[in-house]
Amino acid sequence: MKLLTIYTPAYNRREHLKKAYDSLVAQTSSDFIWLVVDDGSTDGTEELMAEFIAENKIEIKYIKKENGGKHTATNVALEKCNTELIMLALDSDDFLKENAVSRVVEDYCKTGGKYNGYVYMKEDSRGKLFEKKYSDDLSVMSWQEAVVGGHFDGEALLILKSSYAGKFSYPVIEGEKFFTEAYVYLQMTEPFLWSRESIYVAEYLEDGYTKNIMKSFVGNPVSYMMYNSLRTELYTSPVKRLKYGAYYCGFSMLARERGFVKKCPKPLWALLSLPFGLAFYLLLKSKKK
Repeated sequence: MKLLTIYTPAYNRREHLKKAYDSLVAQTSSDFIWLVVDDGSTDGTEELMAEFIAENKIEIKYIKKENGGKHTATNVALEKCNTELIMLALDSDDFLKENAVSRVVEDYCKTGGKYNGYVYMKEDSRGKLFEKKYSDDLSVMSWQEAVVGGHFDGEALLILKSSYAGKFSYPVIEGEKFFTEAYVYLQMTEPFLWSRESIYVAEYLEDGYTKNIMKSFVGNPVSYMMYNSLRTELYTSPVKRLKYGAYYCGFSMLARERGFVKKCPKPLWALLSLPFGLAFYLLLKSKKK
């Protein structure tokens, strides 16, 4: 039995998958399974995966499902994973450094598998880490404590025990096809082992996030409402509670959620944030047209 499942969600990404595949073939350790969950691709991804499987260079498990969004593909991966660890996630247009699996196996064995999560950094194609902050005292800490407590700000790669990850499936909202990973990660309160080493390289996109975030906002208001409800609850800074409270109110209005002020875990902060939330709602509404 292999130790690690490397999970890749895929939706019409045939032209990019070979980069991820080649990086897995080049790994110095073969102690992994590549699990690709195809979220209803129509671009020949299935045929390409059949070619990879036929090459028999690495162990591959391929699952195709109806299109429902990356978070629903992740739910399938969590359900089907049967290894001790799962990597969340190797995106289809990114790749791993050659020592990635070896490093994960080494850290897991060295610690006797005592942690539910192992965290590594990501870098872009220029070698720049996707981190805005990494505190000196960040070594063993839960994701929630690290992020909410201000010890870490940025993007990171999570390797989780599959038994632990399986407790955090994503809500499925009718009519919405995106749910931010941060909603799930912020609920993780068990200690993780943190490493500042980067073992993951992501495609560098100058303004990809800026171009797509507003589209994601207006298309998935319920999921963002739930996410900001959680942030309003977890963060104690008055400034952040006002900020996330405003987001919560704005998304609630866009989702036509009734009684959202009372439903907020911190209703007073939702009430105080309401004027800012209204302004945010009007912005979202203008982008929806």
